[in-house]
Amino acid sequence: MTRYLWIALTAALAGCGGGGSESSSGSGSENNNITCEPARELFSSPTEKAAGVYLGYFEHIYETSTTREGTGILSPSGRLMFFANNGLVTGLFSLPAPSPVDGTSTFDGSVKLWSSEAAADSLPLNGYLTSQGGLSANCSSCDEARELLEPVRSYRFEAQYGKPTSNVCLSSVDASGSWSQSSGEETTTITIDANNSFTGSDSTGCIYSGALTDHRIEGGIMDINATVSNCSKAGEFIGVGSILGDSQGAAHFIFGALWSDSRVVVLSLEK
Repeated sequence: MTRYLWIALTAALAGCGGGGSESSSGSGSENNNITCEPARELFSSPTEKAAGVYLGYFEHIYETSTTREGTGILSPSGRLMFFANNGLVTGLFSLPAPSPVDGTSTFDGSVKLWSSEAAADSLPLNGYLTSQGGLSANCSSCDEARELLEPVRSYRFEAQYGKPTSNVCLSSVDASGSWSQSSGEETTTITIDANNSFTGSDSTGCIYSGALTDHRIEGGIMDINATVSNCSKAGEFIGVGSILGDSQGAAHFIFGALWSDSRVVVLSLEK
C-alpha cells in the first residue's frame, strides 16, 4: 500500500486572504522595495499567468461525497496543489492559449489524490480557467466510471483567484531563520538561509534539505525542491507553497505541499 505523511494545515491559513479584498498589489517591503505583482502582469504564457492562490471548495468522492472549503496554489512552472481537510490533489498542469471568444482556457494534466483514509490514486486532471480567475477541475473519466457504478475515487474543486489581504512574496520579506510545524507527536523544524536554501529535521529522524524558488508574484508563490533522507520516507520531493507576511518585511507562515511518487507532506510552517 502507498504510504505517506498527512499533516493538517493550522487555522492560520484562514487569514491568507479572499477574492473580495481591495488591497493593492505590489506592496513590497519598505526595507528592499521589492514589489510582488500579479502573475498575469509579469508573464506571457497562459500557464505562468494563471499562477496564484485560489480559494473555494474541494469535493472528495468515493462511497460517499464530502465537500469542504479548500485552498489551491498554482505556480508559474505548472505545479498544482489543492487542499481541504477531506483531501488533497497535487500534480502538474499546462494551460493552452485562452479561447478568443470568452477568454477561457481548457486544460488537462495529471494529479495524485491523497486523503488520510486511503492510499493515493493517480488520476487525470481536466479543468478550465476563466478570464475572471474562476478555476474548476475534476477527473472526467472517474465521473464516467461512476456512472457505470464502478467503485472509483474521484474529486472536484471549484475556486476563485484570491487577492491577498497582505501582498508579500519571499523576496519582499525576511524569511530566513527557523520554522516549525507539529502534527500529533511529530515536530518538523527547518532553517531557511539568506539564499532561500533550507535544512532541517523532524522528530522521527528524517533529515531535510532543499531550496525555495521565489517567483516574486502576488500570493507569495514559490516552487520547492527537497531531499529527505535518514528515514522511511526518504526520497526526492517537489512542491509548491505560498508565504504570508506583512509589508514591514516580516514573514510568519508558509503553507503548501511536497510530494513524491508515494508520499505527500502538507506544509504548515510557522516562524
